[in-house]
Amino acid sequence: MTGSSENVENSATTTDVPAPLAQAGHLLEHALLPGVRPVPAERTGFPAMAPIEPVSPIEPEDLAHTMDTLVEPILASIRQHDWTNVGVVGKRLDGELGEDATGRSVLSEEEVDPSAHGIHSVYYDYARFSEQALIRSVAPLGIPAGRPGTVAGDYGLHEASASPRLRDKAAGTVFIAHGYTGSWQKFDEVAWYMLRAGFNVLIVEHRGHGGSLRETSDPELVRMRDWHNYVSDFVTAIGHGQRRFGFARPYLLIGHSMGGGIGAALIEQHPGLFDRAVLTSPMLTPSTPIPVDTALAAADLMVRSGHGADPVPHMDDYDTYSTKLLDHKAATGSYEDGSNAALDARTGWYAAHRTPDLRRHTIRPSWDWLASALHMDREVLKKSAIARITTPTIVFNGGKDTMVRPQAEGLFVTRARRASAPVRFYHFDDGHHELFSETPEITSRYFTTILSFFLAAAQEE
Repeated sequence: MTGSSENVENSATTTDVPAPLAQAGHLLEHALLPGVRPVPAERTGFPAMAPIEPVSPIEPEDLAHTMDTLVEPILASIRQHDWTNVGVVGKRLDGELGEDATGRSVLSEEEVDPSAHGIHSVYYDYARFSEQALIRSVAPLGIPAGRPGTVAGDYGLHEASASPRLRDKAAGTVFIAHGYTGSWQKFDEVAWYMLRAGFNVLIVEHRGHGGSLRETSDPELVRMRDWHNYVSDFVTAIGHGQRRFGFARPYLLIGHSMGGGIGAALIEQHPGLFDRAVLTSPMLTPSTPIPVDTALAAADLMVRSGHGADPVPHMDDYDTYSTKLLDHKAATGSYEDGSNAALDARTGWYAAHRTPDLRRHTIRPSWDWLASALHMDREVLKKSAIARITTPTIVFNGGKDTMVRPQAEGLFVTRARRASAPVRFYHFDDGHHELFSETPEITSRYFTTILSFFLAAAQEE
């Protein structure tokens, strides 16, 4: 593998530009938050990036049609549902066709033994995907840029003008940790790009979400009594999936929002588990209407007084949320204030698939979830925890993100740099919370960066 870095400084930001990507005409900005000083790569051990052509995401005007007529039919044909027994009795709503941890077929909710279930995940196998991709003439991603090297060799490219072909085998396995109130289908477009680059994909639904076990009977409430369960559930699901599916190395993590906070905990507590990690808009401190310390004190008080299972007040239920979303669209032409055409297209597509499914109506936090989340954030931001990071990690955030606090992301990156941890930071001035749902320009840079990062790990493997 070939690749190098060069530093370009100006009065406002510091920018690292992987030279091969710049040769491909795709400048990747590495803008640091105030107070974050760059550490030379040789001190952090941050690896070089693989030189690839820029990724072309689905255009906003084509999003719904492409997802419903191409992406979802192919993914549905290879999708494998799985449940991992994590040893905790819980309830799964409206069971999907699948198998439990013992391999027994599960056809409906009545047949579900909660103790034999637990954490739901969706697996996409690259070998099965490649068959469908060949039939439907789906072009691969991660095409080498510039002079062919080891990456190009994997594609059988012997000269720059040769036609790309699909990989003969998986380049690795991508594990996705979704955000608060998310679900597996929220990340099907992300899985689509990862599959086209040659990776297997496992999307794990966290406890209290989707088809995973619940600690409450209220389908709209997210409850979590101990945040450590998020970490242990994820690790257990990977171990179970490895035994069932035989995941290919390297292991690669994408964590978004709450999943990014969980991802930070994973790489701190299990430093040898993943070969690369990406934390997108990580929830290291959520945006709260009152000071965080006050919110934590209030949540702890409610838990101690026996009200941990109660919903945090003044939060909309799902019907109210959905109605407001549709009314705003009818009145203004967009689902949310400040959303661009790409965000709007993806919001509308996911809402259309989310609303009919009761399992995805999680919308309100319980007091014990709030307490658990804020305690998790404090733990993962500790200097001693960050100093344990050995997994090369990229942190992304957007300048227009109103869901999480950028100060916490800046603190995480600052402490990682001071500890010489292999962490790199990418900032998008015009990016919102969901960078994978952004304008084509942002999503192209976002996915190109991730794939060049992950494909470099595949070459090392």
